[in-house]
Amino acid sequence: MATMGWRSSLRPAPAARDEIVLGRVVGVFGVSGEVRLHLENRESTLLASGREVVLQAPDGTRRFAHVSTRPGTNQRVIGRFRGLDDREEAGGLVGTELRIERTALPSLDDGEYYLADLVGMKVRCGDLDLGTVVAVYDQGPVEVIELDGERYVPSTADHIEGIDLEERVLYVKDGAVAV
Repeated sequence: MATMGWRSSLRPAPAARDEIVLGRVVGVFGVSGEVRLHLENRESTLLASGREVVLQAPDGTRRFAHVSTRPGTNQRVIGRFRGLDDREEAGGLVGTELRIERTALPSLDDGEYYLADLVGMKVRCGDLDLGTVVAVYDQGPVEVIELDGERYVPSTADHIEGIDLEERVLYVKDGAVAV
């Protein structure tokens, strides 16, 4: 049975505050409204038992929705939105981001950080300012940090000297970034 107007039945979400992007809808799975998700942290169990998230469509429209996840094959993550049971409507979610307020995330230990915390950090090699982190990409075994000017640094001990969370500075080793 098709769920007519599922998306329009969702409660509007206010403008973004302090949110983290958990992932995005990348495809449809099956015929009953499930979706394939790309999660920034595939191992996270945050959504396994279900949680309210903000769906932000590519056009900027924001709505609250309840999503739960389960493992799929080949390291895929399958998501189900409460009340959505129509493949066609699920297809309309492709490209939509799943976001959550930072306060709803698990607490971190001293020295730990979320990858999203790197965005906006200054990047330095010694005293030389190399730019600013504009994005972090999950590339399988290693995250890749993008600096302004389309420069990239693998997030490995061979390239990263350290991170000063208080000063918001990412220190890279000599030669890690072309200057």
